[in-house]
Amino acid sequence: MIFGIGINDVPGICNTPVYKCWAAIHERCYSQAKLKRYPTYIGTSICDEWHTLSNFNRWYDKHHIDGTTIDKDIANPCNMEYNPGNCMFVSKWLNNLFKEKPSSTRISRNNGLPVGVDLHFGKYRAQMNNIPLGRFDNPEDAKRCYVKHKRRFLADLVDSIRSEPKNPKYKCSHTERLIHGLHLHMKHMQPIG
Repeated sequence: MIFGIGINDVPGICNTPVYKCWAAIHERCYSQAKLKRYPTYIGTSICDEWHTLSNFNRWYDKHHIDGTTIDKDIANPCNMEYNPGNCMFVSKWLNNLFKEKPSSTRISRNNGLPVGVDLHFGKYRAQMNNIPLGRFDNPEDAKRCYVKHKRRFLADLVDSIRSEPKNPKYKCSHTERLIHGLHLHMKHMQPIG
């Protein structure tokens, strides 16, 4: 048993990729040390079915693609549960596009500024994936700039995924769910004011 909830009912599997993936999602959800370090995972859970490794293993074998990582919320923004209906395997590049979510450490470091905005030499800087987008007199204008660029980037990404489905950057076990999720992310990005 791991983290008091995960049941390993598959002998001899501990050093395999499926076990490592299963153990990692349990750690993200149920390890107090991990939750303290990554507070964005507070409240995240795993469906009852996947607490048993053999159940997760069947799903994994059917959907896993080499060179990808499991994701629970690209297809369904704000999803807080690892389960077969929400999860997919995506390239690390795709998964990293959504690492800009606020966390308590980021908020305190950014003085409560929104995602994509920080204070830089007395001006509010908009940035996306560490690429500067512009400097502004107030955080609202910086946020508007960030949202505009992120929406454009996601729309272009959808077009690229459709036109280059074999590109390794776009590896995904559920391409249409990914595209639907990207549209949802665009829809939910609301600029200030």
